[in-house]
Amino acid sequence: MADDYSGRIDWEPIYEVCHGAGGIANRLSPLLGTREGGVVFAGFARAASDLSAERPVVFFDRSEFVVREAGRLYPTLARAVAADILDPGTTDITPKLVISGRLSAFWRDEKAFCGLERLLSQPSLEIAVIDFFDVSAAIAGQRFDFGAGGVTGQWRVLDRHESSDGLGTVVKKQVRYRIADKSLCYTAERMFFDADKILEWASLLPDPWVAGIVPALIPGDPSFVLVLSRFR
Repeated sequence: MADDYSGRIDWEPIYEVCHGAGGIANRLSPLLGTREGGVVFAGFARAASDLSAERPVVFFDRSEFVVREAGRLYPTLARAVAADILDPGTTDITPKLVISGRLSAFWRDEKAFCGLERLLSQPSLEIAVIDFFDVSAAIAGQRFDFGAGGVTGQWRVLDRHESSDGLGTVVKKQVRYRIADKSLCYTAERMFFDADKILEWASLLPDPWVAGIVPALIPGDPSFVLVLSRFR
């Protein structure tokens, strides 16, 4: 099976215990600068909620179930929207944008980066923070272990090959999670990226942005973060 966001699996404890969703907001805050202006956020709903304690946050997710749960569990969110953040209809962009939770792992072709470029072209946007899986960590046989107690997870890299029409590398991984007496195991392909290539892509954006790479929002995670600040 693959990732299931229909409601049959409770991902919140996995995000919390295995992937440190509760600490992401603290690492995002200094990257976003002052608390003035709202944030459009795609990623872990818990992180969006934590961030909303200090500034208005509009949460985006493609899954209607995830959006309903976010509205129920995290009432401090200004709004929860069931849509892909990269959809052409996404125009209500506040001064700050966060695309986290390594959602870029699903960007398998140039169409996704065209959508991101369109998003970044909106004049109201001042800062963007986007995380990516790091291809330098995707070595065949490499294993990543997460969690503690009754909630644990493991990823194992099986294979990788270059994407034919995108910026990244397609990485095949085996995914295992266990929550108490329930287990989940599946194989999935995700996009991993080279930080230098992402910086090169950012340098070619039509609008002038100052781009930089910083460490992962999740300690020990095989990822990196692109921070974009609009040049004024």
